[in-house]
Amino acid sequence: MRVTAWERVTLWRRVLAAFVRVTILFLIVIVLANLAYAERYRLGAKIWHWRHGYSTRMGSYEVPYQRNWLILEQVP
Repeated sequence: MRVTAWERVTLWRRVLAAFVRVTILFLIVIVLANLAYAERYRLGAKIWHWRHGYSTRMGSYEVPYQRNWLILEQVP
């Protein structure tokens, strides 16, 4: 890790800079996790379509469905 001239002055500045770096990294992780959680249904739908395809069979008929279809609420 690069140590700047500002950090070399005192131990306190070095600790403060390390704390700021860790805080920024922590905030980036929180933002990325929030984005992934907000899009969890879309990501789940994409993975399901990659595994199962974009059509289903009912008897001798093949029924296609669109890639952008997304079910947000599933009622039993």
